[in-house]
Amino acid sequence: MKKLLVCLLALCALTFTSCNPDPEPVVYANDYVGEYTLTMTPSLTLLGLDGIELTAVAITDCEITKTSDNSVKIYIYDGNKIDCVINGRCDEAGLHLENFEYEIYASEYIEEHDYQLTMIIDLLLGGVTVNKQYNGNISWESPVIVGSVELEAYGETVDGGSVIGSISYMLVK
Repeated sequence: MKKLLVCLLALCALTFTSCNPDPEPVVYANDYVGEYTLTMTPSLTLLGLDGIELTAVAITDCEITKTSDNSVKIYIYDGNKIDCVINGRCDEAGLHLENFEYEIYASEYIEEHDYQLTMIIDLLLGGVTVNKQYNGNISWESPVIVGSVELEAYGETVDGGSVIGSISYMLVK
């Protein structure tokens, strides 16, 4: 009987010591959440338009919000409206961005010929892994997977060919 009691006590002690609660999951997304000033620098070549290079820098607002423990959405704004949304997930290696679509729209009035010229560049940009941020800054470069250009003038739309290159992003808190 003593042996049975000692074995039962040993089993109870083992049961109590092996029932540690699971540790809280690490929420890596919290390191990225916030409002940023975004600088976008395209390095694009418009192949159908005699290889014209597009390098105009754009500065705008950007916000990263957490959608679940380690998933985020990056909202790029054009004034008060959302211009682009990028989905990502965070882990110990950094922020992993999915492929995303981006459209560049430029319009200019050509006074000497009295018409409006509009250029629309549609891009599918590649997802990348963004290393952990330093001093609140985040940066990455997304390559163009597929890109095309359309030109509109006099109510007509013309195919402007394809686009190659990348866009660099710098977010500062």
